[in-house]
Amino acid sequence: MQACGKSFINFEYLLIVVISLNPVLEAAEYVADHSKRVTINRGVLACVARKYAKEELTIPDWKAPVFPDSKDETTTAFFLLGNAINFAFTDFTSGEKYATTYNGKEFKGAFGMFAALKRNLDSGVPIFDGKYLENISREEIERLFEGRTKIPMIQERHEIFREIGGTLNAKYGSHLTNVLKVPDGATEKIFDAET
Repeated sequence: MQACGKSFINFEYLLIVVISLNPVLEAAEYVADHSKRVTINRGVLACVARKYAKEELTIPDWKAPVFPDSKDETTTAFFLLGNAINFAFTDFTSGEKYATTYNGKEFKGAFGMFAALKRNLDSGVPIFDGKYLENISREEIERLFEGRTKIPMIQERHEIFREIGGTLNAKYGSHLTNVLKVPDGATEKIFDAET
């Protein structure tokens, strides 16, 4: 175990408490503990936890104009779809970051990607529909992410959309909002707890 200074807080115990309160973290811990190819250096993890324990970390309110205003299945679906393609926004050759506009304002990087999704959602493009996603053409996905610069790895994003669409059609009644079918009002409670 790697040390990084003394502390009166047992970060290993704190980590166990936090994990026990969150079933997703509990499942992730099981995967991490039983993985043959990935390991977690708990000493370094404790070091990082001590470092961040000294800082004030704020929970984002997710109220940027590129995100839906509602606290319902649309917002959940929006983040599911966006986070599936939330990677690589800087062109590997030029070093220029992806940029697009939404409501007259330019957004770059991940916010640019979310701005493109929101622009299309606002325009009525069925971005949560499994049939649409599974059959989306390369030209259509390029139009979805049209901007001042091209979004990198468009082929990979195209493949991800098609795979999501296929899964939605096969298992979730062809719609992204069906992935997280929860009792009425539960989605709003989740957002209220986070904000």
